[in-house]
Amino acid sequence: MISIIGYGNLSKSLITGLRNGNYSGDITVYDPYVTKKLHKKITLKRKLDDDILKCKLIFLGVKPNKFKDIAKSLQNITKNTILVSLMAGISIKKLRELTHISRIARVMTNINCAHGKAQSFVFFNSNCEPKDKKQLIKIFDDVGKTYIVSSERKIDIVTGLTGSGPAYVLYILEIICSIFEKQGFNKKMSRDLSIELFDGTINTCKNDERSLEVIKKSIVSKKGTTESALRSMKKDGLQKILNKAVSSAIKKASKIGS
Repeated sequence: MISIIGYGNLSKSLITGLRNGNYSGDITVYDPYVTKKLHKKITLKRKLDDDILKCKLIFLGVKPNKFKDIAKSLQNITKNTILVSLMAGISIKKLRELTHISRIARVMTNINCAHGKAQSFVFFNSNCEPKDKKQLIKIFDDVGKTYIVSSERKIDIVTGLTGSGPAYVLYILEIICSIFEKQGFNKKMSRDLSIELFDGTINTCKNDERSLEVIKKSIVSKKGTTESALRSMKKDGLQKILNKAVSSAIKKASKIGS
């Protein structure tokens, strides 16, 4: 059994992925603001009662700025509990200071866990035992690929890269979609064509061992349309724009908890 505090988009995606995958245990969710019924196998609580606090694994899925509001309620949980923070930017030092919990893991995943395609990065503090690690890794293996990192700094980095990454991809998809629409395709077809373009290209990359640069070059004809478009992107500084944006996200992740 696991408990999840906070039923935001990331928590929803994680629960969906677990229910669609191999996880068969009970899930209890605490969120006082949820009014609609959840999945029949999910217990919703509007108070932080013993059913939540006695769980072996407690996931923190609240917004970082709401963490202090519930931290005191976590100070009396059992010594064997592992606190799993899904929050961006809140350090293990801060988590331990405010909750008094000794076994803590920080995890950065993304919304792709809903479909078993997440990249989940995990950092364990020194109090976590091998069996604790094994149990948590198994949960995130059910919703994608799990990577263990050696420092909290890496969690901040992947927060800005893969945690926020789906939003970057979706923003680019939106742009491609709007270009299709401007060229006369209807809204639905523009959406479908944009997604198929990305999906097909990703599958090509997965099935081709060559570097991304070599695959890209195989599409480019000298003085052709693709070369013209890529030259325009380079001239307008697309790489610099993306580098700056991601660097900003990483910097923000490291400052949230300070």
